[in-house]
Amino acid sequence: MNKKHVGKLAVLCLILLALCGAVKVGMESSFTSAWLTGLKKQEEVILSPDMGNKVNTLWVLADLTGGRHLPTTITVQGSYGSTASLWEKDREAWREATGITSRLLPVMENGREVYRMNYSGAGWTGRVLMFIEQDSKAYYTVTIEGTAEGGREGAIKEAERLYGLLKKEGYAVDWNAAVKTETSIPLKEAWSKAEAAIQELGESTPLDRYEDDRTISVSYNVSYLGEGVKMKDSRVNLQVAAHENGETGLTRVTFGTPLIAGEY
Repeated sequence: MNKKHVGKLAVLCLILLALCGAVKVGMESSFTSAWLTGLKKQEEVILSPDMGNKVNTLWVLADLTGGRHLPTTITVQGSYGSTASLWEKDREAWREATGITSRLLPVMENGREVYRMNYSGAGWTGRVLMFIEQDSKAYYTVTIEGTAEGGREGAIKEAERLYGLLKKEGYAVDWNAAVKTETSIPLKEAWSKAEAAIQELGESTPLDRYEDDRTISVSYNVSYLGEGVKMKDSRVNLQVAAHENGETGLTRVTFGTPLIAGEY
């Protein structure tokens, strides 16, 4: 099968089509304390680029912001070369490469046929979206959600497993992660806590900002989340968004690397 790699930014566009989801850990949790201690012992706060360290760092940022943890989301996405005549065979080859036993089923969405399947493990669930475009490329997105701390670890292991298998088989593959927390404090106060948490872990440079009455979103380059993706004259490796729900009064803060996958 001819599997042609595509650039990171093209692949990141796929995450808008995938559904992203939504546990309580105090600011003084032993996990947060141990992680911060480890960070502060380093002269330069530069973590290993592996998935586990990055997701755990997002978890710490959410801890420091306070509130109730929502499910951790990791998105594994990419593409491969295909044609209309080989589309069925190539879908099956992808499924076999991942070791997922569930069937990909056709679904009509927005006037086009896409393929979806769901599967799960202990404390986590996975959702697959796949479709083919006229550029002779098939695109896939796997959204893995883990609830509570145990589900977070399970989601990391599953995402690492998928990423490793797809990389080994020559598929273009990338990933994003997001950790969310929900609090009853107002938007501006929640944002101040998030900013303090970001600065607590190391150096940070804000690169792009959006703000309205209910939402604040900023992209950063931070010293502790690896290389990230190119934006303007720098590289983004952390996006943070806070959104206040006008009906419930709750504020949701989302920490994503390198960018937030889906809605916040």
